[in-house]
Amino acid sequence: VSSVKAKDGTSGISIADSSGNVSLSGTLSAGTLGSSVIYPAGRILQVKQSYKTAETSLSNNAYTSTGLSVGITGSATADSTFIIFATFTIGEVTGTGSGFSFRISRGGSALAGANTNFISKVQSNNPNSYTDSISLSAKEAPSSTDGTTYTYQVDFVRTTSGAGSCAINPSTNMSTITVFEVAGQST
Repeated sequence: VSSVKAKDGTSGISIADSSGNVSLSGTLSAGTLGSSVIYPAGRILQVKQSYKTAETSLSNNAYTSTGLSVGITGSATADSTFIIFATFTIGEVTGTGSGFSFRISRGGSALAGANTNFISKVQSNNPNSYTDSISLSAKEAPSSTDGTTYTYQVDFVRTTSGAGSCAINPSTNMSTITVFEVAGQST
């Protein structure tokens, strides 16, 4: 069989070759696509998002998670990319000269070949007056398509030694982290 036609004789489905490749003219109005479907480049395959509203004090001298994280399980496609965006507010800085660096990481490890660091020096020793809104983005190809779940998070480190802290989500602002899986992209 090389084609299946509609009742009125117009073409509907054509089987292109003996391997079973099928083409469809018209609109697929219902049904489920199988996991082996290859989507055109640029198509959003899935989106995962997480948010945090609790105010949290940050004061470490080594990269540590802020608690803002999201997990995503890669599709079974061989060619896709994760694009990660994070937005959050920091403030309530204590300690003279305190500065903080932020990054997007995967499971606490820096992303290979990606510079997502952002350094902020919100007004020191003025805990309630100044805040800084920060946006970070990163792009990474999954290393596996076997259903591995990747956890992306926002990390921070105090960039000056000694005392000093800042807060993420001062006055319970909202922070978000979002991951898009995009078909056919490469890093």
